[in-house]
Amino acid sequence: MRVEQERNHAFAVRGLLVAAVSSALILVGALPAAAIYTPEPVTPQAGFITEVTITGSQYASNVTGELTTLGPTPAPYPATGASVEAVSPQLITISDPTTGATGTAYCIDFSTETGVGAGYAIGEWDESNVPHLTYINYILTNYFPFDTTNPISALTPAQQVAAVQTAIWYFSDGFVLATGTDPVVRNATALVVQDALDSGGLPEPTLPTLAIDPATAEVPVSGEVVGPFTVTGNVTGTLDIALGVEVFFDAAATQPVTDADPIPPGTQLWARWTGPDLPINGFRITGVASLTQGTVYLYDPESSDLDEAQKLVLAQTATLPVRAGVRVTPYAAGALSVTKTITGSGAGLQGDITIQIDCTPGLPPGIPNTAVLPAGVTVPDPIVFTGIPDGASCTVSEPANGANAAVTLTTQTIEPATVTIDAEAPAPVAVTVTNAYEPVPVEPVEPVVPAEGSGLAASGLDPAVGALGFAGFALLATGLLIRLRRASAGRIPR
Repeated sequence: MRVEQERNHAFAVRGLLVAAVSSALILVGALPAAAIYTPEPVTPQAGFITEVTITGSQYASNVTGELTTLGPTPAPYPATGASVEAVSPQLITISDPTTGATGTAYCIDFSTETGVGAGYAIGEWDESNVPHLTYINYILTNYFPFDTTNPISALTPAQQVAAVQTAIWYFSDGFVLATGTDPVVRNATALVVQDALDSGGLPEPTLPTLAIDPATAEVPVSGEVVGPFTVTGNVTGTLDIALGVEVFFDAAATQPVTDADPIPPGTQLWARWTGPDLPINGFRITGVASLTQGTVYLYDPESSDLDEAQKLVLAQTATLPVRAGVRVTPYAAGALSVTKTITGSGAGLQGDITIQIDCTPGLPPGIPNTAVLPAGVTVPDPIVFTGIPDGASCTVSEPANGANAAVTLTTQTIEPATVTIDAEAPAPVAVTVTNAYEPVPVEPVEPVVPAEGSGLAASGLDPAVGALGFAGFALLATGLLIRLRRASAGRIPR
């Protein structure tokens, strides 16, 4: 697990290296707004969820043109264009210093600058607010560098990059090359645009996903464990940053997470404060996944000193990082101790008792606010609630007070009714709760005495039943006698 001093040192070294590279690659006399690089060096910073960083570019060239307005349905490429904007189409190189993964990208935001050291994170098409991305995705799928056997593949790499980038700018920003610019590049751009229009475009690629819920949390500096944080998505990652916290697989903090442990979707994590308090505290999970051309990257403002930077689109399939993080805020915490007194002649017969504290401001997720005293206890140990924010106003209640079929709660006192938490106090703030129980009175059971003449206690048959039985027997005997008489007369029916 990379934490604290080692991680801070790594960030510092990385920042110096990227700053040096940035200074070396800034173009002298950079072009106006649509140029890849800013006129001034970008100062890299430690972006918490940055997934890739611009490291340079390839196949740069210079062209001129003008910005036009495209409708919802773009028209074929104009035959003429004015020389208003000077720009430098080029294939942007991106990488992730943590995993070493690399890729290439094109610009889809003509009028916004960027520079080496600017960081990016994966975004959805809707987030980018870039029009006609379906046509752009078709271009990326069928032209350089992803497809090298395309209608303009006989051109030099620089000419292909210029044609692809300016065709992309046509769909994203309405940029049209000037009539007097390189005719080879202009003709190739017009061909690429028309090919995309004829194709109808390609849909947004399916994105790998990785997220942690919640993404922010407050953590007590007193060391209580908070959570759970649930990992979602379709990418398995590993812990690659833990700043000011320790991360665990269990709420009891007995199974620490290391940077070698796989963390698949569905995993629940817990965290505990270790310090120090940094500009960004928390933990981050990184996975790697195959991303296809057409994947949009949006600027991460934490990654550099730029307020904004142009949007990028991945130029070809690459295996790149996917990240999610939890940012934590430390807070001073105190404790509340509840002393429970059980009295009355029914003491020891009560059921489970639930003690609950309610505080304003409320407790962060993962900090317990209830405890259960088991049934029958008569001299319980004090219950101590910890991790309560300093200055919080708290009350104690009993959602389950122990009353049951055997005892009733006759009186209850809670003193004091409200307390204020003091993180600097040498001992927890104390509350005493006294419950008095009395046994539930037992009603006497009256014996059941049979009514006189009911026959319930007598032996033998019921008179009515005996009479019916006698009558039946008499009929049977009469029938037999008649049969015998007929038999003796020789008249037995067949």
